[in-house]
Amino acid sequence: MRKVIPLLILIVSSTLFAQKSIIKVEKPEYTVWYDIDKEQPIRVIYNSTNRPKNLNRGNMDFHTDIEIGFTTADNDDFKNNVWDKGHMAPAASFSDTEDNLYQTFSYLNASLQHQSLNRGQWRVLEMEERRLDNNGSIRVEIIIEFENFNILPSGAHVPSAYHKHITIISENKTVCYYFKNKELPLKYTDYINPECHHLESIKY
Repeated sequence: MRKVIPLLILIVSSTLFAQKSIIKVEKPEYTVWYDIDKEQPIRVIYNSTNRPKNLNRGNMDFHTDIEIGFTTADNDDFKNNVWDKGHMAPAASFSDTEDNLYQTFSYLNASLQHQSLNRGQWRVLEMEERRLDNNGSIRVEIIIEFENFNILPSGAHVPSAYHKHITIISENKTVCYYFKNKELPLKYTDYINPECHHLESIKY
């Protein structure tokens, strides 16, 4: 039987995330700021620590965390369109135990991500993360941008872009990437942003 993992849920009171619609949820595997109006995560932080890969995802699919007490996206938001259930904290980085893998399949961790991005350079960059963490832990912060975004008939908001900051902790070195949420023709290294956006500059 899969054990229940407690969640810490609180209203974020910082200037940036002062809206009442934004909830912070802390899981052992990652921390997510979730906008319940947009039905999308807007910020996700996790550490990648070179966990052994003991499991494959198999037929595991995304699930709703009913204990959190608010509405998230669900399967209907991803039907018959180009938007994948894009993992923010990647499944492969947390495949050491069934519980860890299962938590990455929460809709809290699923972004409406263009299928070409999710299956293309986003996936390749996740593989690079796992190569980097062979030499020590890395910290990853994803800031999800909504500018000139679409709203699906279901009510969920489609992100316009993703900022991804990867920090090699032992070196205190950060590399930042910026991906538009669409089909992208270049390699992930071509989306390095030499001027990292600080969190305070991202508005929602």
